[in-house]
Amino acid sequence: MRTLSLLMPGLFDALPEWTAPSSQLPALLTLLARARQHSAVASDADELLLQLFGIAPARAADAPIAALSLQGEADATAADGYWLRADPVHLRADQARLLLFGPRVLAVQIDEARALAAAFNAEYSAAGWRLETPHPQRWYLRLPDDPRIRTHALHAVIGRNIDAFLPQGTNGKRWHGVLNEVQMLFHDSPVNVAREERGQLVINSMWFWGGGRLPAIKPSLWTQVCSAEPCARGLAVAAGVAVATATEITAAWLNDGGAAAQLVVLSELQDAVWYDDADAWCAALMSLERDWFAPVLAALKTGGLDILRMYPDNNSVYEITRAGLWRFWRRRREFDWYKKAN
Repeated sequence: MRTLSLLMPGLFDALPEWTAPSSQLPALLTLLARARQHSAVASDADELLLQLFGIAPARAADAPIAALSLQGEADATAADGYWLRADPVHLRADQARLLLFGPRVLAVQIDEARALAAAFNAEYSAAGWRLETPHPQRWYLRLPDDPRIRTHALHAVIGRNIDAFLPQGTNGKRWHGVLNEVQMLFHDSPVNVAREERGQLVINSMWFWGGGRLPAIKPSLWTQVCSAEPCARGLAVAAGVAVATATEITAAWLNDGGAAAQLVVLSELQDAVWYDDADAWCAALMSLERDWFAPVLAALKTGGLDILRMYPDNNSVYEITRAGLWRFWRRRREFDWYKKAN
């Protein structure tokens, strides 16, 4: 039996004023209409992804997103140590607030990332800290021990005042100080001098989140994971599951008898929501209709696929079988109906 699970955070998270033309989403709306809806409780997409690999949420600690993400980066490993994401950000003072701008708007280059990491490591190597930058927008800080803090994911803070999201816990105040130290360290960096001369936002801080050690993962029900997201790829690597490099489904995959249980993580919608980009969200949804929903619907009809499960990160899973497609009495609803219902 061939099953396909699509994790699609951001599908129903769009702001109310964002509209999607239902006439251009026939495949998606057919799949939703003929699906059986079940509960899939998770606080966010990261927690749901961990659950799909059998990892229960740790309510008293961060989810180990940093270690898993690093494991999913090319030529990287998080087999030892405690890891924090330490992503490059721009903090801007606005009256009595500090607003955070994320890596996407900074367009960080890999040489800039390496130069700032070298400056950081020279300052903190005596403490046993090491900053690694395998990707320009995703940085990782290795610590010798658990820092005993709770953090907030970067995407929860983008465009917002950071005060309510600063590290908490036993050593929370110490890490508030680290943020200040990093700002001073980066302030006079040649990297930022050059960025200012080019009229770019400076990289004046890092955002620490997702701390933990690489968890032990039991054998997975998945036979293949397809994702560009490093956390999903890291989970697959840690579970010994094949990782697909392609990010588009093909008719060949749906009909060649390959991967019996495939998990696909589609993050384009979520990225658009995080950065409040309505145009990007609409464009991504149309692309998903063309590249995923229409081919999957066709494969269900022809028998190339037995079961489809869609996880739109709304505490629900929509399960569709080939037999379920014959529920013609379940008519398609407008897309906005699902947004309002969620």
